[in-house]
Amino acid sequence: MPHPVFRIIRLPALLCTLALAGCMFASPPQPEPETPPTPLAAFMIAHEPGDTATVHDPDYGGDVQVTMQETFISATGEECRRASLVSRQQEAEMAVICRKEGGRWVMGARIWGQGIR
Repeated sequence: MPHPVFRIIRLPALLCTLALAGCMFASPPQPEPETPPTPLAAFMIAHEPGDTATVHDPDYGGDVQVTMQETFISATGEECRRASLVSRQQEAEMAVICRKEGGRWVMGARIWGQGIR
């Protein structure tokens, strides 16, 4: 007959083993679904420097004239694209989008100005 101390130790060991075994059957965390790009982001991803178009994007107040400016590598090594935007009210902005590790494109912070053409 086993010593009583061994019986006490076996119960917690058995419970830990069962708990760890249950982890093997848990599904891995699912990544969040990627949201589709905005109309402006989609244009910037698909076009090269010199391309110009009017893009309707509610995030930028409706129709904006977009002119692709340049493609560059950021300080962190990401491929980025810059464009100038002019609204119907002649308000101007610069837009930057960069490709993150894994291939996902992310818009940079908005930069406003006046007279950018």
